[in-house]
Amino acid sequence: AVVSTQSTGDDPDYTYLYLAKDEIEKLIEKLTERKRQADKSFSVKLLEKKITGLPMSLVAPQRYIVSTERIRELDIMTDRSDERQLVVMSDVLLCLKPLTRNSNTVISTSGTAEYQYLWDCLITDIELTRDVNESKSSIPEETPEESEESQALKNNLLILKQ
Repeated sequence: AVVSTQSTGDDPDYTYLYLAKDEIEKLIEKLTERKRQADKSFSVKLLEKKITGLPMSLVAPQRYIVSTERIRELDIMTDRSDERQLVVMSDVLLCLKPLTRNSNTVISTSGTAEYQYLWDCLITDIELTRDVNESKSSIPEETPEESEESQALKNNLLILKQ
């Protein structure tokens, strides 16, 4: 911006300054993208440290956290419910059991395990539909009492399937 306001096309250095400005802008874009990728990778590494019993490494190229949602799993046979943490990643869905009641976020900085691994599923293996007759796995139409978090998770899963 400084180059274009203080240098004119008549200035002998204008072309060189303009090209230098373009190169700097390209470099800034590359560095910003690298930082974004590093932040995503770091979040996955932090998550991995928080999970006990994980059968595989979560760190993989192009893997990042899309969303995390706290849910309640209901066992209709015993009428008992348990808290679960669903972690939607770019290529896998994780279900974790919180080990502490006060761990509200997956990405924290404490060094202790906060979750126990329960299961995982590849995103490509998940099929979501709006019609119960189309598939065994379905998303019911939104009900008034449904939480915003539940709707956000469904939307994230639908986006990943596309």
